[in-house]
Amino acid sequence: MTDPRTDTAPRRVVVADAAATRSPQASAIAAEYDEVYADAQDNGTGGSYDNVIKALHWTIVAVVLLQLFMGYTLGGAEPGQPAGYVLGFHMGTGATILAIMLFRLGWRLTHLHHVPPSPKDLPRWLQIVSRVNHYYFYAALIAMPVLGLAWASSRGWQPTYFGLFPLPKILPNGSPLGNIAAIGHSVLAHLTVFAIALHVTGALYHRFGKHDRVIHRMLPSNRA
Repeated sequence: MTDPRTDTAPRRVVVADAAATRSPQASAIAAEYDEVYADAQDNGTGGSYDNVIKALHWTIVAVVLLQLFMGYTLGGAEPGQPAGYVLGFHMGTGATILAIMLFRLGWRLTHLHHVPPSPKDLPRWLQIVSRVNHYYFYAALIAMPVLGLAWASSRGWQPTYFGLFPLPKILPNGSPLGNIAAIGHSVLAHLTVFAIALHVTGALYHRFGKHDRVIHRMLPSNRA
């Protein structure tokens, strides 16, 4: 009797039969996939972010897009006006973004071994642009809510978290720093729109230009 642990002949026959019955088109697709996957592992475009980072990423995407839409439609809204309810929601959403980004930063710093390597075949300048854009998102999405709350405080408003509890008043009423905070908040909002466009352009470049797996690393269905 043969030992199933050492007898590999049946498995080889099955594999050989499967390969023999595979159509030329299927064989070509399988070979191309194997080649692309091997290249991805070699040039640093394979792997995957962990599920926590993926969930935080797509949550931030949805909330930031909503926040930018509200910010650009508020105009000169004041508390007590109909648009003031949107302003209050805008402040609560900003506080949510701040909390998520601080959690994401902490998770990223304590789970560095779950971060896929940067692509190795990109030009140096593209690697720098990608890295700067990445750090910008962390800095801006933490700074913007703080500046927004500082500006609101300087106007004498009491920011709340969706009406549930008060948020800290960062500046005293009438502080001249409020105008600086408002300008910084607005400038960062405009820069964030540009950074998002740059980020999306980079993702599309990897997907349709380089045909690598970089974009798959942040998709929910991808596995490392």
